[in-house]
Amino acid sequence: MKAFPELVGSLYEAAADPAKFDRLLRLAEAGFEKAEDQVSFSALRTAWEAHIARAEDILTKFPMDPTDTETNPAFDLERNGRVARPNKLAQRLMGLKEGDLLCQSYDVESSVLKALAAYSDGGAEFAPALRLPREDNGKLVHFVVRAIPSNGTLRLTGVEAAWHQQASRTMQFLYGLTPSETEVLGFLCEGHSPAETAEKRQRSIETIRQQIRAMIDKTHAQGLSGLIQLGQATTLGCTLSQSKRFQNQESEVFLSDGRRLVFIEQGPRNGRPVVFLHGCLGGNRLPKSAENCLFENNLRWIAPARPWHGRSEGHTSFADRPTAYSNDLFELFDHLDLSDVSLVGYDVGAAFALLSASNLASRLAQVVCVGPTPPTRGLRDFADAPMAQRILAMAAKTSEPLLRYLAVIGDRKIRAEGPQCFAATVFADSTADLVACQDEEILEVMWQGHHFHVLSGNEGFINDCRLIASDWSKQMQQHLIPVSVVHGGRDKIASIQRVRKFACELKAPLSIVENAGHSLAFSHTKNVLDHIAGGLD
Repeated sequence: MKAFPELVGSLYEAAADPAKFDRLLRLAEAGFEKAEDQVSFSALRTAWEAHIARAEDILTKFPMDPTDTETNPAFDLERNGRVARPNKLAQRLMGLKEGDLLCQSYDVESSVLKALAAYSDGGAEFAPALRLPREDNGKLVHFVVRAIPSNGTLRLTGVEAAWHQQASRTMQFLYGLTPSETEVLGFLCEGHSPAETAEKRQRSIETIRQQIRAMIDKTHAQGLSGLIQLGQATTLGCTLSQSKRFQNQESEVFLSDGRRLVFIEQGPRNGRPVVFLHGCLGGNRLPKSAENCLFENNLRWIAPARPWHGRSEGHTSFADRPTAYSNDLFELFDHLDLSDVSLVGYDVGAAFALLSASNLASRLAQVVCVGPTPPTRGLRDFADAPMAQRILAMAAKTSEPLLRYLAVIGDRKIRAEGPQCFAATVFADSTADLVACQDEEILEVMWQGHHFHVLSGNEGFINDCRLIASDWSKQMQQHLIPVSVVHGGRDKIASIQRVRKFACELKAPLSIVENAGHSLAFSHTKNVLDHIAGGLD
C-alpha cells in the first residue's frame, strides 16, 4: 500500500508542482483494489491523526499574538534585572532581547535600576521612568511601570507611541492630509527635527517647512508642537481593531432555539433589502467606498454572520445538513419584516444561498451568486487552484483532523505575519487579487475579515472547507426564484470554466467582470451592486 503514504508525504510538494499534483490526484482518486489496502490506509491515517492531535495540544500552549496594532514598545523587567517578553516594537525599536541584562546591555543609571527594584519589592511608593535610546535614531523613549504581573516582575511600557500606517490613514481621512504629509508627520512624531526629517526624506528643509505649514492649516493646530501632539494622540486613538469597533454597530437576534445570530446593516434603512451571505474570506462588511453605490441603487445591505463566524453561534446539525441554515434566515427575515429579498451569496455563501432558496422562496425576489465555489465532483476540480486552496481541498477530502490542524496553523501564520503579508499568503498565485489588495481599503477589509471569520474559533472555516470540497448540489431543491451568477474573469480559486458549466446547470445567466479575481465582492463592489439592482428593475 504505497499510494497513501506517498499521497501524504508529498502533499505540500505536489501542491506547488502542477505535474506532481496531477499524479497526486490520480493516486487519491484511484481507490483501493484490495481489502488490505483499506486496512493499511486506516491504520496510517489513525497514526497520522494522533500525531496531529499531539501537535495541536502543543500549539494551544503557545500564547496568541494580539490582533490589535502595537503602538508602544513594552517589556517585562524581572527582579534579577533581565529583560523578558519584549513585544515586537521593543525588539525592533530598542533592540531588546529576551534574557538581556539591562545594566550591562544598555546605558542605564544604576540609581534608576535600584529604584525600580525597590518599587517592585514594595520598598518604595513611586517608580522612576526608565529612558532607553531607539536603535534607529538615538531618540530617548521613556518607559513607565504599567503593571506588576507577579513575583515583583515589572511591565514597562514606552510612553511615546510609534507611528504606524493606521495613524497615517486616519490623519488623511480626518484632516485631508496627503500621504507625503503624513510621512513627514510620522518622522516629527517620532522625535525628528524638521532638518532631520528633510535629510531622511531627501527633501529640502524649505519643502518640509511648507508641508508643516500646510498640515498646521489643515488641522488648525497651535503651531508645530500642537501638530505633533495631535499626531501622537492619533497614533494611540485610532488603533482599536475593526472587529471591536464594529461590534458597537452590530445588531443581534436570538433564535427560537436560543442561539445568537449577529448581523450588520449598510446603506439606506428603507432601501430594497439585500441579505448577503459571506464567504470564508473577506468578512461580511463592504468597503466604506461602497456606501454611495448602495444609496444610488437604494439597496439596504443586511449581512448576517453565518454560524461560527463573528459572534453568531453555530449548531452541530449544520456541519452535515447545511440546508438547515435556511431556518435561521427565515427567523431573521421575520425579525426585520423582510420580503422581496435579494439573497446574495459570495464564495461558499453562494452554496448556502442556493441551498436555502426553496425554503425561503415566498420571501425572495432573486438569488445572486457572486464568485461562487461550484460543487466539487472530484479533486481534479482544484487542479488549477492556488496552492493554499489545493491543500485545504485535499485535507477536507482526506482527513478532518488534518484540515483542523491546517486551519490552526494558517491562522497563526496570518496573525504572526500581519496584514502586509496577508494577500501573498491567501492569493499567492492570483495576480488579479494581489493587485486588488494593493488598495489599502480592500486589504483592510480582507485583513479584518479574517479576524471576523475566526473570532469564535476555526469551526466556521473548517465547515466551509468541508462544504466546498463536497458535491453540495445533491441537497439543492427545485424552486422558481430567478438565479444569476456574477464571476471574476481572472478568478483562480474557482475557474471561469467550472463556474460557466455550473451556471448552465442552474440555467442562470452569467455576468463576467473581466479584470476581477475571487475578491470581486470587495474589489469590484460597484459591478456587483449594479448587477443586483438590475435584477430588481
